[in-house]
Amino acid sequence: MIINKAEILKRIKKIFEGLTQTEIAKICGISQPAVNKYFKKGIIPSYTIMLRIATYARVSLDWLLTGEEPRELWAAAAREEEAIYKAPLISISTNAQWKELLPQQISDKDCISIPIISEPIAARDPLTIKEKDIESFAYVRKTWVERGHTYICLQVRCSCMHPIISEGFVVAIDLSENNPLKLEHKIVAARDHGSVTIRYLKLTEEDNVLLPLNTADTKPIVIRRTAPNQIIGKISWWWGQQK
Repeated sequence: MIINKAEILKRIKKIFEGLTQTEIAKICGISQPAVNKYFKKGIIPSYTIMLRIATYARVSLDWLLTGEEPRELWAAAAREEEAIYKAPLISISTNAQWKELLPQQISDKDCISIPIISEPIAARDPLTIKEKDIESFAYVRKTWVERGHTYICLQVRCSCMHPIISEGFVVAIDLSENNPLKLEHKIVAARDHGSVTIRYLKLTEEDNVLLPLNTADTKPIVIRRTAPNQIIGKISWWWGQQK
């Protein structure tokens, strides 16, 4: 595989076309002089910055590095983008409101309800939640979920993935995808001392490494591959408004 630095920078410039260097710096979590260094001096960003750019642009790291991507992935991305932009904002309802709206939701073939639970419940065993464990519900379009997969939502209580996923955002966790060997470079939800942390997953020969995007306030978490699996699931999508 040939890595062409000039082409990588060209793709990055295309992604950020129309944005100011201040806006780009905020997205990448770096200083404005660092952005200027990448654009003016032709220096390739670090691995961590490349991951942030790929996540922001909703492209794979492979495409960012090589420009190559299977056509079917592009088609799926286009369908997902169309579904997202046609969909209204997700609706959050309490348990009581959800019960009142249940007849309407059953007849709505385009949307689905996903329970929003607390971090301690999600960290314990999200597959055995009871009604009392549910804080509220997220009402979303079915195009946002994979058929046959099990999902929960929770409200983010940390700033590990800021500015992409900030405190207060609602994230959807696909519980059907929790094998760390299949989730490298994905954003995952993982157990962390009785709570839940949202981070990138990187694999080494012996460890699963959970990397924060906000490196100023948080440090990586290293989990031995031989230890019990702490991955709860893959983050499929998130919703919120930056403050």
